[in-house]
Amino acid sequence: MMREAEMRTLRNIPFGDYNNDGEVISPDDYENANAICSDMPGNPDVHYPVIDIDHPIRTVRSSTEGHSHLYIDVPMTTEVYMALLDALVAAGLVEAGFAEGSKRRGHSDLRLPWVHK
Repeated sequence: MMREAEMRTLRNIPFGDYNNDGEVISPDDYENANAICSDMPGNPDVHYPVIDIDHPIRTVRSSTEGHSHLYIDVPMTTEVYMALLDALVAAGLVEAGFAEGSKRRGHSDLRLPWVHK
């Protein structure tokens, strides 16, 4: 958790009041925070995304060190899925080649965890 506290701002936020940013908590005092935020301490224009997903997801470690595969257990149309891939590319989370290959094939492919490059 300490690494998270160095990358992301910690706060005490009165939940339910979405207009209240709450009080910033020092990374040294992270046990007393009730929220971790996307903005970087001291640099509010840099964000490390934290996203509340209202559906089951799983991450599986890729055979490439430091990479992961994300499984989102929510059905969607091809059009919506390809738009999601475009947004992930725009955010720098997915390589453009992965998205382009997925569009060309009409689906995405991931190696199974035991299959190495």
